[in-house]
Amino acid sequence: MRYHPADTRPRPARRSRFRAGLAVALFCILGVTQASPSDWAEKEATRDTMQVIFESLRFLLRLDASGEDLDDPRNRVEVLAALRELDDQSAILASHGFYEDSGGVFLASVLERYSVLLLRSYEQGEPERVQQFLYGMTDICVACHTRLPSPHDSPVAKRFIDSRALSTLPARKRARIQVATRRFEDALSTLEELIESPKVADAVTLEDVLTTYLIVNIRVKGDMERPIPMLESVAERSAPGSKWHRDVGVWLASLEYFGNTPFISDPLSSARNIIDGATSAEFPSQRSALVEYIAASSLLHRYLVSRLSDAMDVSEAHYLLGLAEYRIHRDDWLPQAELYLEIAIVLAPDASWANPAYALLVEKIHRTYLQFPGGRMPPEVEERLRELQRAIDGTRPSSASFHLTPAERFD
Repeated sequence: MRYHPADTRPRPARRSRFRAGLAVALFCILGVTQASPSDWAEKEATRDTMQVIFESLRFLLRLDASGEDLDDPRNRVEVLAALRELDDQSAILASHGFYEDSGGVFLASVLERYSVLLLRSYEQGEPERVQQFLYGMTDICVACHTRLPSPHDSPVAKRFIDSRALSTLPARKRARIQVATRRFEDALSTLEELIESPKVADAVTLEDVLTTYLIVNIRVKGDMERPIPMLESVAERSAPGSKWHRDVGVWLASLEYFGNTPFISDPLSSARNIIDGATSAEFPSQRSALVEYIAASSLLHRYLVSRLSDAMDVSEAHYLLGLAEYRIHRDDWLPQAELYLEIAIVLAPDASWANPAYALLVEKIHRTYLQFPGGRMPPEVEERLRELQRAIDGTRPSSASFHLTPAERFD
C-alpha cells in the first residue's frame, strides 16, 4: 500500500581538506542559523566570485573541447592565468559563500581543493592529472547545481562552450558539461540520446545515465512526467522478469504516483515518510526505491537552505539526506553522504537516528577505502569514527548544546 508523503574517477589526494570543509559546514549550521545584516553583501560577493570561476572554467573547457593542447606553449600563458584565477576565486568562495547551506559550504571546499591540485598538476607537467582534475571540477559543479530547483537554464550557459565544439564531445562528457553549466534542457536531450542509444547496453552505465536523468528531472525541473516515456522504452528493451525490468517498472509507478500526489507542506515530515516507505515490501531492493530517494533528497535539500533553528530537526534532516544520498550514489567519490551523516551525529549524538547514521557512515567509509585488495583506512578517519562513537555513547556532551569554532572542534 502506498504511503502518504509528508576506479577511474578522480579521488582526492588527502581527506583532511574535506574535513576542513566539514568544519566550516558545522560552524555555519551551529552558529549562523539566522540572517545577519551582511547576508545580502555576502551573497552578492558570492555571485561575483562564482562569475569569475565560471569564466575561468569556460576558457579551460572551451580550449580542451576544441581539441587544443592545454600545455601547448602558445596557450601556456593564458592557461596559467586562468588556473591561478580559478585557484584564487575558489579559495574566496570557500571562505565566504553559502552561509546557510552546509552542502554548498562543503562543495565549495572541495572545489577549492581541486583548483589547487589542478594548478599544481599543470605546473608540474602532468597532462593526465590535469584532465582528471579539470573534469573532476565539473563533477563538483554537477553535484552543486542538481541539489535545488532551477526552472530555467542559466542565461550565460549558452556561451560557456561553443556549441560546435561541444557537439564533438562524447555524449556522456557532453551531458556532464551541460549539467555543470546549467544547460539543463540540453543535458536532458543528450541524456535521452544516451538512454536510447544501443551503445549504452550494460546495466551499470545505463543506471548511471538514468540516475542523472532522474535527478535533473525531479530535483532541478520538478518534472515527474518527462522521464516516463524514456523508462517505458528501457522497460521494453529489458528482459521480462529480470531485476532490471522489475526495478524500472517500480520507478515508473513511483513517478506516476508522485506526479498525482503533491508533497505536503512540511518537507521534513514528508521526506521522512517517503524514506520510511522506501523500505517497505513494495520495494524489493534499494535500487527499486531510487525515485523515492531522489524525491526525498529534493525536499531535504530545499529544507536545509531555509532558515532553521532547531538542532534536532536539522540533525534529522541531515541523517535522512545522508541516507538518501548514499542510496542514490553508493560509490560516489564526493563524500556528501558522509558529510550529512556526520553532521547528524555531531548535532544530536543522543538522537534515535544517531546509531543508524553511524552504521551507515561506517558502511560508506568501508566501501570507499576497503572494497579493493590492499585498501586501508587512514588513521585520521579511524580516529574520527572513534570520536563519533564516543559522542554517541555519552562520553562527550551533545554538540547541539554548545558552540565551538572549527579549529576547536577538529584540532
